[in-house]
Amino acid sequence: MPEDVLDARFDRLRQDLRQDIQASADRLRQDLRQDIQATADGLRQEFRQDIQASAAELRQDFRQEIQASADGLRQEFRQDIQASAAELRQDFRQEIQASAVETRRHFEVIAEGLRSEIQVVAEGVSMLDEKVDRFRDEVHQEFGKVDRRFLHLESRIAVLERR
Repeated sequence: MPEDVLDARFDRLRQDLRQDIQASADRLRQDLRQDIQATADGLRQEFRQDIQASAAELRQDFRQEIQASADGLRQEFRQDIQASAAELRQDFRQEIQASAVETRRHFEVIAEGLRSEIQVVAEGVSMLDEKVDRFRDEVHQEFGKVDRRFLHLESRIAVLERR
């Protein structure tokens, strides 16, 4: 019966540890999601500002050129728009690619950190399991000793009662 009680306590301890580990993992996931969202929001804001700044520059250039030469500028304007659009597309592609590389690197660093933390937790759980197993063995041995002492005392009492 005492082994059942100990086993139940050990099972409850394991369950508590698993719940603690799961709660830690959930907090880590939430923190990562928040970090990712913050990074994405920052990138969106930077893109908006870059687009607005580029648009403001283009507007000013176009106004000056239109005032200088309306007839010749129509054709030139079309060419500038096409070239600018291609350049902007290329710039955006390069910025997006650079951002993707940086974000990927950031995720890899975070993932490596998580792996390390999870490994530490797993090692701790493993060590705790080993300690619990050793403790259970020690308790089992001690109960065996107590049982032998009770049997010895019972036999002595039986001998004394026969007298």
